[in-house]
Amino acid sequence: MKKIKVLLGALFAAFLVFGMVASASALTYTIDTEFDYGATVNFGTITVTDDGDKLKFDVSLNTAQLGPNADLAYVYFNLPLGLTNLAISGVDISSYSYWSAAPDKYKADGDGYYNAIADFGTGANPTIQSTTFYVNADQALDENDVKILSTGGAKGSFYMAIHAQSTTWAPPGTVSAGSEWAGASGYAVPEPMTLLLLGLGLVGLAGLRRKF
Repeated sequence: MKKIKVLLGALFAAFLVFGMVASASALTYTIDTEFDYGATVNFGTITVTDDGDKLKFDVSLNTAQLGPNADLAYVYFNLPLGLTNLAISGVDISSYSYWSAAPDKYKADGDGYYNAIADFGTGANPTIQSTTFYVNADQALDENDVKILSTGGAKGSFYMAIHAQSTTWAPPGTVSAGSEWAGASGYAVPEPMTLLLLGLGLVGLAGLRRKF
């Protein structure tokens, strides 16, 4: 009977952890590569969340690196081909935001091609350093749909890219260009995966404890 209780407890813990993993619905991309020099710098993050009938993008610039007056102008990203009635919306989004059914349509001037642009207006007021925008289409979308790398970039392939203006960052011995293009080379593993590993470890330890 004790062994059955231990087994049931272990199964419950496993289902609980797997349920937490299944509910994970967000990926965070760190803007970590500067295009002009290829420097590795944390310029900010973009978190993409499955928000039911749409995707939610939370963008945050790292002003400690970009400078206190850094202003977000564009976010470039990729979406699956074949979508219909796609819309990009948000309080700070301008009417010049686009999506193309063709790949490699828009070039992030610093590096690489994408098929979607969120435009926040060049030099728009007020300065945008953190913002949220949404993407929806006739087809269902989730956070995994943006895990598409750019093509044609001299510095490599990136999942997303930004253009920020009024920046002060510059490598040692150089002068700031006043604006930055940078990309996200990877994305964060959802936190529930860590919980999954922890949970499985606990289940294993419980089994060992009973065994010895």
